[in-house]
Amino acid sequence: MDRKQVIQKTIDKISGKVHLEIGVKRGATFLNINSKIKIGVDPNFGFSVREHRSSNIKFFEVTSDYFFRQYAKNLLENKIDIAFIDGLHTYEQSLKDVRNCMKYLSKSGVIIMHDCNPPNEPAANKSLSLAKETKEWSGEWWGDVGK
Repeated sequence: MDRKQVIQKTIDKISGKVHLEIGVKRGATFLNINSKIKIGVDPNFGFSVREHRSSNIKFFEVTSDYFFRQYAKNLLENKIDIAFIDGLHTYEQSLKDVRNCMKYLSKSGVIIMHDCNPPNEPAANKSLSLAKETKEWSGEWWGDVGK
């Protein structure tokens, strides 16, 4: 099962209405999820958000820290049912994102993490630049999220 299927099946199972995704990038996961309300957060979207705006989809081209500081309190009054965290690939930032999501998680809400099971040691390096310096680097970088 891929991440889209996991997210969608979880939304369907808990009758989730609010989906928050941190780290949308090109939208491969986010744009293929069916949810009443979808909120995408990414400091640099890799697609035109204008083409996908609708009354139930909101995009925030900011860091997750800024999103939670400036927008979350007013925007997440309905609580988060599903949070998919695929942002900055560091343990510290991922933990921050989880803690911020917990403040707004509904009673039946679920947080789904990505990049927690790296395929090899270079992919698990805390720093992308250090990962690239290893001769074993395969081009994948998951960071140290799995900590």
